[in-house]
Amino acid sequence: MPEDDRFDQLEALEKECLQLSARGRSVPEIAERLALSEKEVSVHLEQAKRKLGPGHTLYRQGGEPRLTPREKECLQWAALGKSEWEVSQILGISEHTAEKHLLNAKTKLGASNRVHAVAEAIRCGVFE
Repeated sequence: MPEDDRFDQLEALEKECLQLSARGRSVPEIAERLALSEKEVSVHLEQAKRKLGPGHTLYRQGGEPRLTPREKECLQWAALGKSEWEVSQILGISEHTAEKHLLNAKTKLGASNRVHAVAEAIRCGVFE
């Protein structure tokens, strides 16, 4: 089953808890925001992870992916359609370095390509 289909099948609270967790919110913060107990939040997170399975990008919740500021910056330019060369010119770095930052971001996000990396960064709240 495709990742998006598995995510769409989650209950509303499971989705919300998982998304907030992926954006770096702690269990107590999620509980306060959703007016739930911490135990309820933990149960919703565990149920969501079980339904998604370890192959799903959001399975590895517990905070936004640990991208460096430069990886985020390169990814933001990539999201605007800039090539590695254009990113290198904008940031004053070599094209190879820009390529490496984007590759590292792609790997950390569990993405299969550049467009997927941008989509995962948006989904995980990297650009917020």
